[in-house]
Amino acid sequence: MCGIAGLVFGAPVEDPIALGRALTQSLHHRGPDAQGWAQLPRRRGLLAHTRLSVIDLSDRARQPFWSPDGAVTLVFNGEIYDFAPLRHALEARGVRFRSDSDTEVILQQYLVHGPAGLDALDGMFALALYDAHRDRLVLMRDRTGKKPLYWARTPSGGAIAFASEVKALAGVPGVTFAPEPAHLAEYLTFGYVGTPRSAFKGVQRLPPAHRMIVSAGGPPTLTRYWQLPPPRAARGRVSVPEALARVRGAVGDAVARRMVADVPLGAFLSGGVDSSVIVAEMARRSSHPVRTFCVGFEDDRTFDEREPARQVAQRFGADHTELVVRTSPTELLEKLLWHH
Repeated sequence: MCGIAGLVFGAPVEDPIALGRALTQSLHHRGPDAQGWAQLPRRRGLLAHTRLSVIDLSDRARQPFWSPDGAVTLVFNGEIYDFAPLRHALEARGVRFRSDSDTEVILQQYLVHGPAGLDALDGMFALALYDAHRDRLVLMRDRTGKKPLYWARTPSGGAIAFASEVKALAGVPGVTFAPEPAHLAEYLTFGYVGTPRSAFKGVQRLPPAHRMIVSAGGPPTLTRYWQLPPPRAARGRVSVPEALARVRGAVGDAVARRMVADVPLGAFLSGGVDSSVIVAEMARRSSHPVRTFCVGFEDDRTFDEREPARQVAQRFGADHTELVVRTSPTELLEKLLWHH
């Protein structure tokens, strides 16, 4: 995962270096491979990024990523599964790329097709794009909301701040934090706070499958760009072998799309149905043993999944690693909360 954050519109940032450092430091755990920030044209704000390199490990893919004329700036967290066919389609229109990254595909998709062109993205992602030609900010989140994106308006209403994690907003001038009692009650009742709300006053989450466009001085415009297709009417009974073949094909395709990377791949393995199926499909598609990882608890056998994970790892010839937690979970609580 990577981390993105920024502040756009409003008064010029008094100390952009300090803000850039504060944003990248607060999200360093999300992207330890590289950190970068950029002041936008005409001092319209600042975008920051921390990178976990997965596709195109070179400096050509570092972010923030600019258009050739320097007018459009992009920061992006996640992975685009269909970036290869999108790239081929753009190249057929004469677009020339300077990197092999999925990040540049996002940028060129916007430059060629506008905001609606981003609707074609299929993956897990959150992105922020500033267009100096039109003086507008585009925020967007993947179809199912796998990657987080929080945003807030400063009290004056003139600036938009956003980040992958709420705590990064604490370093943005003008953004104040106060608990929202009603939303905390919602969390204590249901175990979560429903989108677009958060546990803090004035801080919202961009809903999954939505794109938000903000122009200078105007209200945010929120657009739902995708929704789950309605179920197709059943065409008679499906046999068990046919159902198994369909499910296996769908799961296999999903796993294959997520195995595109320029770094070694691995899988978390608990020994349960979900993770075991994923490891099985990875093993079918890999010429090397799949790296698997399992967490065990030395003093709490109730949650210790090492034994079933070992059995699955052995069945599929995985290169298995066990991490044993010897510290009380309560002692880790503060660290876990910070990284969450």
